[in-house]
Amino acid sequence: MPEPVPIGSLLQRLTGNHRARPWRNSDASELVAAWNDPEIIRWNGVPPDPSLAFAERWIAGTATQHIRSPHVDVVVANQQDRVEGELGLQLDHATSRAEVGFWVAAHARRAGVGMELLELAHQLLRALEIKQGFAITASDNAGAIALLQRTEWPEVATTTSDRRAFLLQPELTA
Repeated sequence: MPEPVPIGSLLQRLTGNHRARPWRNSDASELVAAWNDPEIIRWNGVPPDPSLAFAERWIAGTATQHIRSPHVDVVVANQQDRVEGELGLQLDHATSRAEVGFWVAAHARRAGVGMELLELAHQLLRALEIKQGFAITASDNAGAIALLQRTEWPEVATTTSDRRAFLLQPELTA
């Protein structure tokens, strides 16, 4: 069986630019800043130990992610290589479904990074041959809801009133 393609190689092939890339060891302090950002804490799960040592270990764990991994975590970085946001995919290759999560760093909000992350999600899901991607957000997360609606992720029914769900079905032939 051939070696699985590393996510970094896939990103380079898909995007043709260097904004989208895997996490790097040098990003650890920016990850800690994100894990301690009140807005990211409010809407996303962060580890109970948002320390530099834990961030370094977490980033080291992402280094082995490839196209068959159950989790894929990538960033969008600016020209100075500063992390502007993260896209996380929890992949279920057996059912061809993925949960999509994302956050945008405080210094990059309202600059189109969220839209870029969701477009990247679309590209990755298609390249990984995932038939359905979904994002679930709190009902009062107006920013994420507006972004998902603007990027044409249709809303679907949920079983709870405090959550809203959005579905993407990328065209695998596109």
